Amino acid sequence: MKTIIRSIIIIIVLVPEAISAQGVWTRKADYIGGRRFEFIGYSLNNKAYIGTGTYGGLYSFLGDWQEFDPALNTWTQKATLPMRFRGGAGFAAGGYGYATNGANDATFIFDTYEYNTAGDNWSSKATFDMVRLKATGVGIGNFGYILCGYDMMTSPMNDCWEYNQPANIWSQRASLPISASRYYATGFAVNGKVYIFGGTDGNTMLSDLWEFDPANNSWIQKTSLPGEGRQQSMAFTLGNEAYIIGGYPSSMVPLKECWKYNVTTNLWIRLADFPGTTGPAGGPGFTINGLGYVVCGNGTPECWEYTPEMTGISDLGTTSTIEIYPNPATEKIILKMPIGIKAKSTTIFDFSGKIIQQETKLSNPEDGIDIFNFQPGFYFVSVRTYSGTTLNASFIKAIN
Repeated sequence: MKTIIRSIIIIIVLVPEAISAQGVWTRKADYIGGRRFEFIGYSLNNKAYIGTGTYGGLYSFLGDWQEFDPALNTWTQKATLPMRFRGGAGFAAGGYGYATNGANDATFIFDTYEYNTAGDNWSSKATFDMVRLKATGVGIGNFGYILCGYDMMTSPMNDCWEYNQPANIWSQRASLPISASRYYATGFAVNGKVYIFGGTDGNTMLSDLWEFDPANNSWIQKTSLPGEGRQQSMAFTLGNEAYIIGGYPSSMVPLKECWKYNVTTNLWIRLADFPGTTGPAGGPGFTINGLGYVVCGNGTPECWEYTPEMTGISDLGTTSTIEIYPNPATEKIILKMPIGIKAKSTTIFDFSGKIIQQETKLSNPEDGIDIFNFQPGFYFVSVRTYSGTTLNASFIKAIN
């Protein structure tokens, strides 16, 4: 078998202070079919999955299921769900995907549907007796969480339910304050904690953020987004940071705003606007191999990939390059230094800035640096040269 080695040339301009950029959006292949609203999705095994929803009007509910492979930039139709519905919630837990809640014109959805990627099939699991629409789904490890939504009387809810995947059991956890009831909210998970942002209580668009600690079964309110309230935003996470994209404000004109929230500093930063055809709203967001993805709702089938900004400490110097290959990598990376420049030491950071590995006596970086045991994700490499300058580059660690 012939191995294809891909390389990425990263241009670094060395300046006396930190380098900071906005990140890059790249449009990927559109999902299959026409527009849809109120659909669900999740990422699993380096691929993304979307399905369900509505294309507008009575009896317009969808039950299809699609798989996105970012490595091939392709969408593939998979097994159809047993029920067509909108306003549901999805998450991945324990190596499987789940879809639950929601309704169609005939019934509310009580079943929990489990998708097996290996067999491309659906099966019914424990029923979810507290039926709702427009809830928020978040997965962490072997557990899935269903947050808020509205009930059959369209009243906003504040409860939190946990699905234990190995045991196939739903159990209720601590609720948000009743004053924080909502639906159409956005959820994400960082460092084993669940976050729920924004949404609406039926009267007001919300901009607050709440953190749930499953270990302590407790909620804490965090810093609110410093912009206007919104519902149906999309989110993905990179390291200790969450990205909130788009959504509907009170005007219901979809926003193109992009915000970054750091869970460590509890601070928000506004980034450059989303470059798509229209403001994205009502679709899902994903994280795959250290990159962010949003699959747009609001009547457009666009899918976009976000490469995060690169930051690093640098010294005085001149424009130079580092070549890293393969990239993405699974076992090791090889650094090819510019002609005439020799590496003295290397430091590898994860996306949060934590030092993962240091080599202080590096004789030849072209022999390779072992990354086999790294977690999949986005990493920075800082190379200190014998001339005293520092070169910075990045790479993606893929699943082995």
